[in-house]
Amino acid sequence: LIFNIMRTHIDPEKAEGVVEGLTFTYPDTGESWTMSIRNCIGATEEGKTDASTTEVTLPYDSVIGVIVGETTLAECVANGTATVSDKNAYDRIMALFDKEL
Repeated sequence: LIFNIMRTHIDPEKAEGVVEGLTFTYPDTGESWTMSIRNCIGATEEGKTDASTTEVTLPYDSVIGVIVGETTLAECVANGTATVSDKNAYDRIMALFDKEL
């Protein structure tokens, strides 16, 4: 669900020529989902894929908080609710969106 929201906020001009992948892993549910960004389009698939350049690990209820606007992904990373495997790749990916998520 969060990827459906994120995909609509990819800024095509910022994403031109970018090939990146962001995996969300929810340890409390055992699920992972990856959004690959290529040719200015975000595509999702279940699991962690080879396209993933960074992984965000956070509880699923925190994702719900982001979706409903109670918090942002940036706040979750800053307060330690979410961990990021490669902060540089994460920052590159987050810079592709037209709003803070």
